[in-house]
Amino acid sequence: MYNSNTGQITIYSSYFDSGDRIVIKANYEPKEFNITGHITHGTLDTGSSKPKYGQSYRFQIEPYGGYDVPNTVTITGGTPTTVRPDSNGWCTIEKVNGDITVTGTCGAATYKIIYHDGNNRLTLNPSEYTYGEGALLPSTVDKPLFIFQYWTDEDGNKITRIPSNVYGDYHVYAHFIDDLSVYDNDGTKMLYYIVAVVSIMSIFGVAYISRK
Repeated sequence: MYNSNTGQITIYSSYFDSGDRIVIKANYEPKEFNITGHITHGTLDTGSSKPKYGQSYRFQIEPYGGYDVPNTVTITGGTPTTVRPDSNGWCTIEKVNGDITVTGTCGAATYKIIYHDGNNRLTLNPSEYTYGEGALLPSTVDKPLFIFQYWTDEDGNKITRIPSNVYGDYHVYAHFIDDLSVYDNDGTKMLYYIVAVVSIMSIFGVAYISRK
């Protein structure tokens, strides 16, 4: 019979044993409940299994692209009433006691901005951007004997900011031209080398500047 208080189904069976005694067995099958999700910027993945009365239940929250798993979700129909997902969005209800409703909000994710100068990486600000906001790139980059011109993305497009509708770590590439102010009249570029020479005969260091 159905027990509405415990949410269980009881199945009785009876038979006569070898001593002509009646044996009655009661088997308890936990009632199955439904689970629904109200996840902003994400979905609830429950797989094929259903929550069962008195048992634990595990499900996963999958954020949309550009969003992170929620810090916490609210549970009705089970305990605890607040669950903190792990980094992959998995949550565990310790005990089911009714139909489950999961409510939560996936927040916009933050990603790295990776600056390149040829084969070298640059350390610049901003170093991160948030999905839905993008970021304005530096308007200039200091590089001796060169003048910064512009940034390009991985497809070679000139950009001044990271768009708000992209997500994931974003690579940008700096482009420079020679600084003409450091050229001689005959077109030969001046290179300056500073050589620090420490004489073992003196306690003073002597610096030389030479030009080629």
